[in-house]
Amino acid sequence: MDSDAFQGLSDHEVFVRSGFKDLWLEFSPFGNIPPARTKVDATAVGFYALSNNRVFVLGEDRNLWLEFGPFRSVPPSRQQVDAKVQRFQPLSASEVLVLGFNDVLWLEYGPFGNVPPRRAAVDMNVRTFQAVSDTEIFVLDNDRSLWLEFAPFGSIPSRRTQIDTGVEAFQAIADTQVFVVRRDRYLLLESGPFGQGLPPRTQVDADVLLFKALSNKQVLVLGMDRKLWLEFAPFGRIPPSRKQIDANVLKFQPLSESQVLVLGTDRKLWLESGAFGNAPPPRKQVDENVGPY
Repeated sequence: MDSDAFQGLSDHEVFVRSGFKDLWLEFSPFGNIPPARTKVDATAVGFYALSNNRVFVLGEDRNLWLEFGPFRSVPPSRQQVDAKVQRFQPLSASEVLVLGFNDVLWLEYGPFGNVPPRRAAVDMNVRTFQAVSDTEIFVLDNDRSLWLEFAPFGSIPSRRTQIDTGVEAFQAIADTQVFVVRRDRYLLLESGPFGQGLPPRTQVDADVLLFKALSNKQVLVLGMDRKLWLEFAPFGRIPPSRKQIDANVLKFQPLSESQVLVLGTDRKLWLESGAFGNAPPPRKQVDENVGPY
């Protein structure tokens, strides 16, 4: 999904949105504030980088752009993708899922530059979404029902299979496995086949605020107490086997099972490294005043 604060491409290149809407590409070595960096844009309220020279940027006017490096001027060389955009997920430089403010979800195709581009409607009444390919898209609707929808797209709704109801957040790791946070803040791992009532599922944890799965055996979990953990299968016992990474965490992005970008509640961004278990772990500060206020 589109990022609103930071996105690491590796442990030496990180896109950072600082203050309100300035977007930077920042470079290691980290530890000095600010690090070596190049300004990408000055009106970003969301972004998602495909590489260090191609990044989708959602402007404060809700216009969506595909911007190109090398970044030497603000704004850089760019092509407009769409307007009145609520959320988006790029699949590549030529395919992007776009959710409009009318809650209609589109799969849009390049070449970009004409608004709207060539596109096919996926569904309506959409809250959030995740594509696992350009033919299979998980959709959470405004009624909190989670669906797996299938190409060909263009008719609403698309051919689809219901997975669960009462869903707050989710992350699919395959078309047959999806992590789900329900309204009671339980984190579950649900497995297909879907469409035959509630799917087989295993509880991973409780009181979950945010999470990010690395696989069906490892998941980073941020609790309601703002403590961040790396948790391990087998799941089913609460809490599972786990190691604490940090505390007072606002947001995070794993780069691997041993490296994670952590944004603290004080808006300081850190690159933290395992082995985890002592909070905070070995870390280097990337930047400060990160993200929107």
